[in-house]
Amino acid sequence: REGRMWLFKTGSPTSQSDEGTTVPLLSEDQDLEGLEATVSPSAPPLTPSSYDRSRPHGAHGRGAPNPSAPTLADLAAAQSDAPSAPRLSDVEVDGSGRRASRVPVSGRVKLHRAREGQSRSSLSISSLKDFVDEHYSEGSIRGSVFNLCSATLGAGALSVPFAFRGMGAGIGCALLVLVAITTSFSVHLIIVTRIRSGLRTFGEIADGVFGNAVGNIVQSAIVIFCFGTGVAYCKTLRDILEISLRAMPKKVTDKVTDKEAMLMLWAVALMPLSLLKSMSSLRFSSLFGVASIMYVSLLVTIHSLDSLITHKVQPNWSDPKLWAVPNAGKIIMNLPILLFAFTCQVNVLDVWDDLSNASDRRMGKVTHRSMLLCLVVYVSVGLFGFLDFGSDTCGNILKSYVTELLQGSLTIVGMYISIAMTLLFAFPLIVVPCRSSLMGLCERLFGCGGGHVFWSIAVAGGAVGVSLWVEDVSQVFQLVGASSSALVCFVFPPMAALRLGILKGREYWMAWLLMIGGIVVGLLGTVVTLHDIYHPAKDDKKCD
Repeated sequence: REGRMWLFKTGSPTSQSDEGTTVPLLSEDQDLEGLEATVSPSAPPLTPSSYDRSRPHGAHGRGAPNPSAPTLADLAAAQSDAPSAPRLSDVEVDGSGRRASRVPVSGRVKLHRAREGQSRSSLSISSLKDFVDEHYSEGSIRGSVFNLCSATLGAGALSVPFAFRGMGAGIGCALLVLVAITTSFSVHLIIVTRIRSGLRTFGEIADGVFGNAVGNIVQSAIVIFCFGTGVAYCKTLRDILEISLRAMPKKVTDKVTDKEAMLMLWAVALMPLSLLKSMSSLRFSSLFGVASIMYVSLLVTIHSLDSLITHKVQPNWSDPKLWAVPNAGKIIMNLPILLFAFTCQVNVLDVWDDLSNASDRRMGKVTHRSMLLCLVVYVSVGLFGFLDFGSDTCGNILKSYVTELLQGSLTIVGMYISIAMTLLFAFPLIVVPCRSSLMGLCERLFGCGGGHVFWSIAVAGGAVGVSLWVEDVSQVFQLVGASSSALVCFVFPPMAALRLGILKGREYWMAWLLMIGGIVVGLLGTVVTLHDIYHPAKDDKKCD
């Protein structure tokens, strides 16, 4: 910042001496500890006297070059007699005081190999943590992809087959693709608005663009969405516990009910995870959560293919209703399930804050890869789950496998465990934005305080409490998806971007189309869902 070039090790300025200058050995996305190399003593020492402050350095410098000062090329040439040291031409120095290096290797293990001169085959990853450190480091694109996927993939996948039943396999697949594209565009609008406005949260964007009144509405919608999502997750976990208790000895089930088991799970797992302050702390659990839901997708696909090949199920392929249900009301009622399944916008700004070297282009990579991965999972679960059970598809697909679970099928047991672990790790990703919005609303409207611990307990405890009285999870997905999800995720982002006037050409018209579509689907979906709750159709059984 003062115009001086510094070399850093793990984010801290190095000391300068006659023996040379310490330089960092860092991968593109990581700070690594205990790895350093020293410039050969023959290299000109980098001291304030030999480096003129008027000399430019990257985008931070100003003035004319000082011919007497050493350049990076000079230092690199002097480095040639130190074979164990990295090439300084591979080191980028950031004058802002942050990490700035690009050594042509990546990860802790690879750097150790390079330093010790060992071959790739001579070392192996010793633990899962080392593997995640190397490939899914905090703030990396891969780590952010799995954080965003973990926020997207969850209990919503369990009702996608039921949505396919209500709209047909063909329309279901087409709408999934459309929702994935619109979600990606919506995330892009959020990031562009964040960059252009400099505002850091949904609430700040709403306040700055529309005023306090709209800000309060947006914050309230986020609270409703996140809380409803938490209720759905807890209800699904309660379903899993209730079904699991059926397989246990009677002396156990006589003493423990599904509600009591849910409360114990909340105290042991959900509550501790909800106390985390940053989403970056969840990158290990996010990886496991995504792997779990993909495992479920694989099992649903294999089970369906086995049933089709062995003729356990024989769909009428020529039946038009198999591909497209000629009932607009059912399509509108089930579309919010797909909207809910892809909803991740409330976590986008947290992922952006944790992303290293954040930019619209870099975040675009994270979003596109995440949406593609989620699309593959949802199409697999929805299509094959629906083909497997047809008109008997339950609102929660897990309930369709109860008979095989009670018979002791290991693959079905693995499916239940995978879904349970996924929801455990996705739950805190919902608590974080809900907690932040509640804290902001409370302080703004009532001047109340409270730390993150208090609000974490309130959100997590409230979600579990409501889930104890909810009877069907698919209706939660429909109602939340049609109301707050449509507003927060598909109406507000284009509205804010249009209000700021930052869109041009095709993006301008796409934003208008997204906003109008979100309003129409939200209103119609809410009305149809409420009608179905109070006046359910006879052919819409969701399983007991």
